[in-house]
Amino acid sequence: EPTGDQPKAIAELLTQLGENAQEAAVLRGITGTGKTLVMSHVIAGLQKPTLVLCHNKNLAAQLARELRAYLGQDSAVELFVSYYDLFVPESFKETTGRYVQKKSVINHDIDALRHRATRSLLTRNDVVVVATVSAIYGLGLPEEYLNASVEWKIGQEIYPSPNENDDGDGFFDALNRMLYQPVDSDDNFEPGTFQHESYEYNETKSSSGPIRKHKITLWPPHERFPVTITADEHQRTIHNDTYFTIRSLEPGTQKGSIPTQSLRIFPARHHVTSAKRMEQACVAIEEELQQRVDELKAQGKNEAMAKLQERVLGDLYMMREVGMCKGMENYSRHMNGREAGETPETLLSYFSSRFGKDEWLLVVDESHVTLPQLKAMYFGDQSRKKTLIKHGYRLPSALDNRPLKVDEFWKQVQQTLFVSATPSAYELEQLKQSSTGFTQ
Repeated sequence: EPTGDQPKAIAELLTQLGENAQEAAVLRGITGTGKTLVMSHVIAGLQKPTLVLCHNKNLAAQLARELRAYLGQDSAVELFVSYYDLFVPESFKETTGRYVQKKSVINHDIDALRHRATRSLLTRNDVVVVATVSAIYGLGLPEEYLNASVEWKIGQEIYPSPNENDDGDGFFDALNRMLYQPVDSDDNFEPGTFQHESYEYNETKSSSGPIRKHKITLWPPHERFPVTITADEHQRTIHNDTYFTIRSLEPGTQKGSIPTQSLRIFPARHHVTSAKRMEQACVAIEEELQQRVDELKAQGKNEAMAKLQERVLGDLYMMREVGMCKGMENYSRHMNGREAGETPETLLSYFSSRFGKDEWLLVVDESHVTLPQLKAMYFGDQSRKKTLIKHGYRLPSALDNRPLKVDEFWKQVQQTLFVSATPSAYELEQLKQSSTGFTQ
């Protein structure tokens, strides 16, 4: 329970951010004074979806644990941080002429947490996402991510593949559209993949009875454990085709599987695109490639021209064949239908898309350290990519696969609580505009 100055601080902040609807408030207190407890009571009191921004992974994880303890284990307190255990960005060193390929090792446990965060943003109103500056990097369209998801129910009839007698996706085509990969070996079974087994029924079958049984073990990245789906295959004599009837849906848990009546599955990746949008993007990439090839040819950069053509045409082949390619994020401007220089979609887009700009709260923890990071991300990213573009490693549109600029970030935020032991001039200026002092 709040003690000492904490009840007063909570009441002041709820008045400022709730009753008075101020755009900014500052909570000042040294380490150990219970700022996180105050923060949790303010979040609970305002009843607003909340994004808590931190300056490093460890702090974010600790803060998420504390907020979950204060708000309750059933609350949707999620973590959204960089999922790389190792990351070396793609680059070209002009001084040495050395090209460095992107190298990365993804932590699947952290990737699962990121997917759980976006799932909660799209399905729950009591969501609190604790994030680092990963929140300002491109993430794909929230609408595409939600529209690509599917809900299956016990007893539902579905074709295994698209059928002229049905307007929907087939079962396996839905998995393919959501970018799930089939695997045979248990060694390759990981989040974003599925395994499929089927066998004939041994018992005597009637003309209307099932002819085969199917078991699909699917591992959605937003789940800690795989999901098991069983379905009976039936022969429909009137159309001379087959269809599935879903018999069981069993999400996995640490103690085993638990049957459920319905289940919504979200895509295996955040950058997911409909077939129509994918083809539109491919056409736009082809047009940009031709324009860039003409520019490089006119400049006499034949080596760069050939290198760019080979890479982009290879990427286009993969995108059309399997819906993805290595470095696909570099084509995000075309994938999302944005104009050059237009603000990219990020985690903030998920908040605004679901709740509107005015209906969620931003909390900036250790704001005197976190805010400078927002400024630093954009310029370093652009400098590296301009060099890659100059030497034929990327199309100019790769510049739009970028973090938010500072002004773009603040345009998407309506209400902010800054938390710091030593607020900087920026936070104090926001208070001045709100005509209030900080809360001690």
